[in-house]
Amino acid sequence: MTVPLPPDAAGALIAALGRSGEPLREMGERDAEALAAGPLAGLLSTAEDTEAAWVRAGLAWQHLALAAHAGGLAVAPLTAVVEDPRTRRAVSALVPTGQHVQMLFRLGRSPGPLPPTPRRDPTWAASRS
Repeated sequence: MTVPLPPDAAGALIAALGRSGEPLREMGERDAEALAAGPLAGLLSTAEDTEAAWVRAGLAWQHLALAAHAGGLAVAPLTAVVEDPRTRRAVSALVPTGQHVQMLFRLGRSPGPLPPTPRRDPTWAASRS
């Protein structure tokens, strides 16, 4: 469900989710157990589906991702769902009427450092120009 949140809500949410070894009183016992069991799925929605709303949702995503990282949690965007109009319509059933899904994501604890993704040698690009 999407509800209006105060500006510091993402930080408070991430701080609560980041605590380990104690129930998350702010979120409720069930949410604490869900995070301990594995990653959670979340979504960002807006009241309008305009370019300005897309930008606001992107800013909210950035804030959430940075706050999660600072709290020791990992987030991963699930962009393919909202990029395809068919799946975006299907996921819209999860939000109240009049809301538009802008982003889906996973939130959880990272298993640890991951290997870097492969990158081309920068000299490859320089040699092609």
